[in-house]
Amino acid sequence: MIRKYILKITTLIAIMILPATSVAVQLPNDKQPSTAGIVEVFDANNKIIGSVPGIAIDGGGYIITEYEPFRNAARADYVMGKNRIAVSRVGGASDLYDVIKLLPEKNVGHSFAVSSTAPKAGDKVKIIGSKAKKGTAIETQIMEVSSSNSINYLSLAQAYDAANVGLPVVNAKGELIGVVQRNGGKDAKTYAIDAKYCSDMSISAMSWGAASLTNIKIPAELPKEEKSAWNYIYMMLETKQDSLRSITAINDFLQKYPSSSDGYQLKASFCSSYRDYAGSDKFMQQAISLATKDTANLYFSYSKLIYNAALYDGPKATTNGWTLDKALDEAEKAYRLSHNPLFKIQIGNCLYGLKRYKEAVDNFTAANQTKIADAQSFYLEARAREKADTTDEKIIVALDSAIGRFSKPYTVKAAPYLMERGDWYVKFGKYREATLDYIEYEHIVGFNNLNENFYYMRYKTALQGNMYQTAEEDINRALAIRPNDYVYLAEKAALSLRVGMMDEAIVWAEKAVKIDSSNPDAYRLLGIAYGEKKNKEKSISYLKRAVSLGDKYATELIKNYNSK
Repeated sequence: MIRKYILKITTLIAIMILPATSVAVQLPNDKQPSTAGIVEVFDANNKIIGSVPGIAIDGGGYIITEYEPFRNAARADYVMGKNRIAVSRVGGASDLYDVIKLLPEKNVGHSFAVSSTAPKAGDKVKIIGSKAKKGTAIETQIMEVSSSNSINYLSLAQAYDAANVGLPVVNAKGELIGVVQRNGGKDAKTYAIDAKYCSDMSISAMSWGAASLTNIKIPAELPKEEKSAWNYIYMMLETKQDSLRSITAINDFLQKYPSSSDGYQLKASFCSSYRDYAGSDKFMQQAISLATKDTANLYFSYSKLIYNAALYDGPKATTNGWTLDKALDEAEKAYRLSHNPLFKIQIGNCLYGLKRYKEAVDNFTAANQTKIADAQSFYLEARAREKADTTDEKIIVALDSAIGRFSKPYTVKAAPYLMERGDWYVKFGKYREATLDYIEYEHIVGFNNLNENFYYMRYKTALQGNMYQTAEEDINRALAIRPNDYVYLAEKAALSLRVGMMDEAIVWAEKAVKIDSSNPDAYRLLGIAYGEKKNKEKSISYLKRAVSLGDKYATELIKNYNSK
């Protein structure tokens, strides 16, 4: 008995004097810790692409493991002993911190308790083995705790070993405090990421576009709150996310909230985006029948679905009864239930599509007399007024109001409205005003983003507004981009003539002739320039050349210069 006791003491002493950073301890059976399972990861061809430790938490309801093997993963299984449980959803993921939280198809039946006590330097801890090392643990201690973005990182005394990556780190109570991370550096240290951060990971309304989720083919679970879940799916549909991810999320939503009209509205939007108008119509009708409030908004959404389909996919939409007339009918139902000016705009859009332009003007104008009026709504009014009466100067008034919704210095959002108003000023013969809008447009967009066509267009507008300096600058810009363009060279010569610079006009006209000797315009310009310089011989010679090439104006010019 004494011998046995002494043997135990000797063994204990031997263990204690071994370096803490490298010992693998066989724990007594009565103190055997929980173990990590294995997560096997598969691609779309059912080929295994990863096998990593999986740590069950939250009473067996979730598993945390490494993120990296899950890139392009199509499915995964959690394996513990003879039990194999499929992963159902992703509960959170971070490619930055290389950790992922998985929702198994059913509770795995065991788990680590995540510690609520923050770890600190000097604490004794253990790295728990996986199934392959069942009953073993590596005793070590925390050397340092650092924090970044409220996430704790543990630096352990144990030397780094890639075989330990993904294993749980527990405190003296056996509570999970960290997960061993991969170390690609040269310091040979073992680091662990905060277990609480891993446990707290979740899907939020803003997770719809997270690359850490879109890189995985396994669907994510929904945000916990109904409104957040709806917003999450709505943004997936708006940004045309992967169709399987989207429909899975919608079906999950309807399974969780089977009486939700919002859920059926989402499914209707999904079907419509894939041109299943019959399915969309059915789900939209279900949404309306289930609605206890906001029925007007559902009719409004219904109208928009029909309107877009009828406008851009007319034949197929019409086959399913989705016409602009039906879109108008649903929009009017919405407005009868609630006098929301947004519904007036939708009515206006439908009327515009039906070419009932004067009625469209009335609806846009009514909406623009309310607080919801913005640049786009005033633009819609201007567009409808153009179709109803192209001589209606209220078109410019509406565009004035659109631009008035922006403050100087203008941002890029104001650019299209300035260009539109400039074009309308040209149509109404207000060339100086048009030129000023085009100048403002250039300031917003930047000259590096504009081509020679823009500068030639503005040159002609400025010229008609007698803004000669601006016109000269613009034709020079056009020539700087395309120095050998005949039209631009001839225009430069013509402008020089207009401002009395005859020698310069001759230089530019001669350059034009070298580019295209068969065009009469440059010869006519040369004839005028030399005529104004009192060089009658050269003037008549160039004008005759223009006549021979079909210039109908040069004959009168010859008569004029011959009479002098």
